[in-house]
Amino acid sequence: MVSQCRLQARPANGCPGFSQSRGRRITAKREGSRGYLRLWPRRGNHDAHATPLRSAAVVAVAAFTGLRKGEISALMWEHYRDGLLYVEKSKWRTHITNPKTRKSKAPVPVIAPLAKILDRWRLAMGSPESGWMFGAGPLDLENFDDRQIKPFVNNWHGWHAFRRGLSTTLHRLGVPDKDVQQILRHANIKVTQDSYIKTTTSDALSPMRLLERLVSLPDITEHAKRE
Repeated sequence: MVSQCRLQARPANGCPGFSQSRGRRITAKREGSRGYLRLWPRRGNHDAHATPLRSAAVVAVAAFTGLRKGEISALMWEHYRDGLLYVEKSKWRTHITNPKTRKSKAPVPVIAPLAKILDRWRLAMGSPESGWMFGAGPLDLENFDDRQIKPFVNNWHGWHAFRRGLSTTLHRLGVPDKDVQQILRHANIKVTQDSYIKTTTSDALSPMRLLERLVSLPDITEHAKRE
């Protein structure tokens, strides 16, 4: 069930992210006999969990926008405005480039739980209006994986699992494929869809609000400046 997803990076089940909390940086209160971090849709009451603010911001962007790895790395604060993340750049190795395709360069709705995390991260960094979103330069997600995720997580399936998981979750919520296409900014889903379906930013807002109502957030620690 989508509503019972723990934050697990399993592309096949549509529940991307983390599966186990241990070590110094990621801690969790227990539900039953197993502790876990939750940043994904769930109904009912939820336990409080903790994770460093910067890590939470990066993971939340991946989980709730479906941005590609290079697009997350190249995010800047000026790209986040009016409730949207504008995909303007991408990172490939050490190079900053244009997004993958023309359709990739499009705004993605930011749901309220993600906005809450990004606003807290921005405040912790001194409320910048511009500049790189996750550090002094483009985020090195390979290094981030090694330091912030792999030491504490079993069965890590990589950043693209979040993108696949978002697509699967929206589909299971009944979101039309044409709207999922816009949210993920695919060049096409099927050749026929790409030929005749026209989508707008407003078309994407409604399904993302549907996702927003199912999301519960953990408690997040204020250790941003140490990361």
